Amino acid sequence: MMLVLLGTDIFLNVAREEGELFKASESLLREIQSGRIKGLSSALTLAEAKLVFYEKGEYAKGDNIGSLIEEIVVSVPVDKEIAKQSAELKVRKRIDFFEAVHVVTAILLKAILVTRDEELRKRVEDIVDVKTPEDIFFLMK
Repeated sequence: MMLVLLGTDIFLNVAREEGELFKASESLLREIQSGRIKGLSSALTLAEAKLVFYEKGEYAKGDNIGSLIEEIVVSVPVDKEIAKQSAELKVRKRIDFFEAVHVVTAILLKAILVTRDEELRKRVEDIVDVKTPEDIFFLMK
């Protein structure tokens, strides 16, 4: 079974109903919910996604995205090894700390990192398999 670790942006595509991005991201979440794909997220994804809305005072939307994440994917805790490697990766690849946690978690669990962040993909595709939701559907065919 395919194992994917979802970046925060995939949940935000759905929560914000972002046009074409919404459709594929929502379909991917449905595939995970059905059990055809095993879906994971870092425990920090929950905090990161909620912060996007909380910082704008949109607490109900923040709570809704939190519920969405908790219902659909398995949340992976940030342990000492993930924390240590994430700090090193953040500096080495010059990426955001949350992104580093997602990348390291995907590497350690041998999961495909699913994100639409092209800049992140360019910086880390040499160390982790990075795909978009559309790429995942292509692989499933």
